[in-house]
Amino acid sequence: MRKLIYIFPLLLFILFVITNCKDKKAPFDYDTHPEGWVDEDSENFHGNMVLEGVLGVEGCSECHGADFLGGNSGVGCWSSSCHSIFPHPTGWADSLSDNFHANAIVSRFKWQIEKCQQCHGKDYTGMGYAVKNCTRCHTEPKGPEACNTCHGSDKNPAPPKDLEGNTARSFVGVGAHQVHLTDSTFTTAFDRDCIQCHIKPQNYEDEGHIDGQLPAEITFSLFASDSGKTQPLWNHDNATCSNVYCHGDFKFKKSESKFSWIYTDSVITGNNPVITWNDTGEEQVECGTCHDLPPKGHLAQTTCNTCHGKVVDADNNIIDKKLHINGQIDVF
Repeated sequence: MRKLIYIFPLLLFILFVITNCKDKKAPFDYDTHPEGWVDEDSENFHGNMVLEGVLGVEGCSECHGADFLGGNSGVGCWSSSCHSIFPHPTGWADSLSDNFHANAIVSRFKWQIEKCQQCHGKDYTGMGYAVKNCTRCHTEPKGPEACNTCHGSDKNPAPPKDLEGNTARSFVGVGAHQVHLTDSTFTTAFDRDCIQCHIKPQNYEDEGHIDGQLPAEITFSLFASDSGKTQPLWNHDNATCSNVYCHGDFKFKKSESKFSWIYTDSVITGNNPVITWNDTGEEQVECGTCHDLPPKGHLAQTTCNTCHGKVVDADNNIIDKKLHINGQIDVF
């Protein structure tokens, strides 16, 4: 009986405390997410906060579970017709839509495709979710990070298309890329690769690749500079190249030659024309454009094959293109 006398007042006190706490908390209605959390047009839209780094995907998983199927909250991100398409708007996979994801990657992410890894995984295969597997469309070995995702085609990674989607050669971003990579009219000697004019990245995020503004940086190779003997120049405003060994900026000194008798001057030189990168005509690549026939300072000769018989035939047709524009003087 004595115990009941103590227990009864204690129960009354607990009930009093609970009632008072409830009354005080009632006016405060606290929501986990702010207003506009699921509104794409709101500055509080959760998709923006995730993509901009204000809220990490890990933060979402604390309540919604590591698989985002509900977790402690019991609310799954993949339900209610939400993340069957979210955080992407309608038209995300439609190349004709303003919401096409390539446009967002350029304008919003500044080419930083790796931001997509937050939801799609390091290898872009969706972390187990087929609807998030980017490699269903991006079938190249590196998935979305393949070179021809942003420029080039199935043929090779060089434009067309360029980074702005242009395909006509008159655009500077397109220009003569394909001519340099595939045309074997005059030579097959040099390594037909981007490295002649650009630093070629091994990985998408390498320094000098996507860490700057357009246009792409031009860094001429040793081959283009004739092992440092010339100083190639690129003028983007005029879209012109000059002082490039491949286009006739060469100097063969008589004092350094075993065949001094062929010289009519102290040096044999090419014409070193200024080449217009996006010129759609053929005049710039005609035989005799890069050097006279024979070159300036060379003994007058009507046919080249007398001394360069392995390079050209009697009609001056190149018969071994590996020996033409190859950084060497091939005589006899």
